[in-house]
Amino acid sequence: MITPTVTIDASGLNRGLALAALYTRKTPARACNYAALEVAFETQKTTPMVTVPEIDSQLSVIKVEVIGKRGKPLKRKWFTGTKTARNPEVPLAVLIVQARANPNSRYNLEFTNSRYARPSPFKGVSRAAGRMAMALAVHEMIALRHKSIAFLRAGWSPVIKTLKQARRGSIVNTGIEALTPSNDTLGAAIPAKEGDVRATCIIENQVGYKGQNQVSFDKALQLYGAPALQRALDGQGEKEMQYYLDKSYQSELVQPFNAMNK
Repeated sequence: MITPTVTIDASGLNRGLALAALYTRKTPARACNYAALEVAFETQKTTPMVTVPEIDSQLSVIKVEVIGKRGKPLKRKWFTGTKTARNPEVPLAVLIVQARANPNSRYNLEFTNSRYARPSPFKGVSRAAGRMAMALAVHEMIALRHKSIAFLRAGWSPVIKTLKQARRGSIVNTGIEALTPSNDTLGAAIPAKEGDVRATCIIENQVGYKGQNQVSFDKALQLYGAPALQRALDGQGEKEMQYYLDKSYQSELVQPFNAMNK
């Protein structure tokens, strides 16, 4: 198991919370947990993700509706990368499946370190059976790709759930074990406790801790998840600062002062 790390600056939020605490009626623990919940919400909402149409365009996906027994299209779609004779270009999805089945391909050896390698389903079978195996492999790969578009965002869902429970007073896991990654946990939080001398809330997106693709997930978190988290922290810090300015009536002085110095 690797331990993903990324540097995040929370000084702006901490300063905003310290100033807002001079006027808020919230206890330090409640204020800390509320801010952490807002940060988790905003990070989840703003973490970039590839859309389904973009994926389908890249993989040359053709969508074919599944017609049910009553002659009506089913909600579930069958995704295939098969091209018609009028468009003989080989779809990227097919090339990827072929490369995954070749242990010596550049896709396996150089690009993915064999993380997605799979046994060839085409050896020793008829041409018709090979076509069926290819169609199934393409369908499975595209379906998994569709499911993965919000995977980085999913790491914040357990955090949000835990902090909501803390706000309602029904929190269960408040110890360090909450941050121990498990196979079914994508994220975790340790809310601040009432009565603590210094209120501290820990939130953690654990996508990239475990699994066959942990290296690529960790890299994606650092490239896309960390900037979204930093923006959310800075934004919440600005909100806390604005609350302080409003309550202390300093915001009424800031605007005329800025106008005079334009």
